[in-house]
Amino acid sequence: MATVDLRTTLLNNIVTASGGACVSIAEYKDSQFGMPLRHYAQQYLYGSTGLRFNMLHSISGPPQSCKSPFVFDLMFDMCRDAESGGPEGLSFLYEMEGKLSPTLLASMAEYHGQSYGNGTPFQILGNVTIEDASKHLSRVIIKNLRNADLTKIPPIFIDWDSVGGAASESLVDKFESEGVVGKGFHDKAHIMKHFCEQWGALSKFLPIVFMVVNQEKKDVESTPGYTGPAKKHITGGESQVFKAGHIVSASYRAMSDGSGKIVTLRTTKTSFCDPRKVEVNFVWDRAGQSDSNAQGHHWEWALAGAQLLANPAYVGDLRSIIDVKVSKDNLVTCPQLDCRSVHPDQFEAALFDPANADLLKRLYAYQKIEVIKGIDEYRDYLRSKKDDAKALAEQQKEQRKAAKEAEKAAKEAEAAAKEAKKQERLNKSEAKKAKLLSKAVPKAQPKLQPTVIRPFEDDEEGGQDGGQPTGATEPDTGAEEGVS
Repeated sequence: MATVDLRTTLLNNIVTASGGACVSIAEYKDSQFGMPLRHYAQQYLYGSTGLRFNMLHSISGPPQSCKSPFVFDLMFDMCRDAESGGPEGLSFLYEMEGKLSPTLLASMAEYHGQSYGNGTPFQILGNVTIEDASKHLSRVIIKNLRNADLTKIPPIFIDWDSVGGAASESLVDKFESEGVVGKGFHDKAHIMKHFCEQWGALSKFLPIVFMVVNQEKKDVESTPGYTGPAKKHITGGESQVFKAGHIVSASYRAMSDGSGKIVTLRTTKTSFCDPRKVEVNFVWDRAGQSDSNAQGHHWEWALAGAQLLANPAYVGDLRSIIDVKVSKDNLVTCPQLDCRSVHPDQFEAALFDPANADLLKRLYAYQKIEVIKGIDEYRDYLRSKKDDAKALAEQQKEQRKAAKEAEKAAKEAEAAAKEAKKQERLNKSEAKKAKLLSKAVPKAQPKLQPTVIRPFEDDEEGGQDGGQPTGATEPDTGAEEGVS
C-alpha cells in the first residue's frame, strides 16, 4: 500500500507542477493532433494521417526539386474552408531568398479553388532575414496566440523558405559597412540551433505546423578508398537534423512529355515510422491553354496513391485487403472499391468514403499509418484540459484551505499543550514551596492551663465545708493559731 501511495503522490505532484504533465502511454498515444493530410500518398510518406502540431518538419533537396511547391500545396490545404472539409487555418510564408514566383503561387491557389486577394488566409512575409523570421514568429504570432483563447484560435502553418538561402542581419550590416564578409560567420546555424532546441517549449499547446525548407548539398568524400555515393548535408545548421520529427529529401527527373517533373520524396529521418519513398508528378500549368481550361500548377497525389497501392514492392501481400491496378492511361481499377477504370481522383474519393472505413482501417494497420486527430478534436482536448485545470485549481484551493485550518488547529493545540505544561510546572513549584515551608516551622508547645480562683460555695446542707478554696491563701489575722 505504501508503494501505491508513493506512486500516486509522485504522479499528482508532476501533474500539478507548473507546466508539467504526466500521462500514460495510452493517453499520450490518444492525444496526437495535427493538420489532416488529404491524400493517401502523403499519409503513407509521413506514417500518419496528419502533420503533428508543435513539431519541426523539414524538406531538403537540390535546386529545382520542387521543395517549395511541396510545402505550398500543404499550406493551401491548411487554408481550405469547412465546406470542403478543411481546417480553416492560416498559412504564413516567410520568403527569405527573394525569388518567389507569384505566378506559381497564384496558379496553385486557383487549382485549390482559393482566392488570393487581401485578407485571405495565405499571407507572405517577403525578403525577411533569418532574424526577422525568428522575431516575428516568436514575438508576434506566438505572443498573440498566447493571449487568445486556445480553444478558439485557428491552426497555423509556418513555412521558412529557405533557411539555407536566408539573409542574415549581421552579414547585411557587414556588407553595408565594409562591402565584404570574412570567414567565421555562422549566424544562421547559431540561430537555427537555439531556435530548434526551444521550438517545442515555444509552441507548447499551440496548433502550429512548422516546416523549414533547406538546400541539400553534396560533400566531397575525403576518406581514402571511398567509392560510394556522395554524402549529403543540409544548409542552415545540423541542429535541425536532431530536432526535426520528419526530414523529407526531394529529388526529380523530367517527365517524358515535358509537362512537369516526377518528384521522388524520401523520408531520410523520421521519429514515427520506417523510412519511406513516394513518387508523385508535379505538373505545370502548360502554355497555350486558355483561362477557361487552365489546370494550374498541381501535384497528382491521387495518382501517386493509386500507383503506390498497385506496386508490389511497396504493398507486398496487400492484395488480400485491396487490389489496385493502374493502366497506361493512368486509370484505376479496384474491385473492393467498385472502381473500374476510373480517374485517380474518383478512386481516392472512394478510398476515403465513410462506407469503406473498415477497409481503410485495415490498410492503415497494415502499412503502419497512425491515425491522429484534427483541429476540432484538439479544441475539445484543450477544453477538457481547461476544465481539468479549473477543477484542479478548485481542488488545490480546498486543499490549501484545509491545510490552513489544520495548521490553525495544530497551533491552537500546541498553545493549549504549552499552557497545560506551564500550569503543571506552576503547580509543582507551589507544592515544592509548601513542602519547604513545612520543614522550616518548629513544632508547637503544649499550652498552660490558666489558674482559676473559685469563691466559697455552700455544701449541700447550706453550710460551709470548712475548707479553703483551691489555691486560696489563708488570710493573715494577726492572732496565734488556736486563739478564739
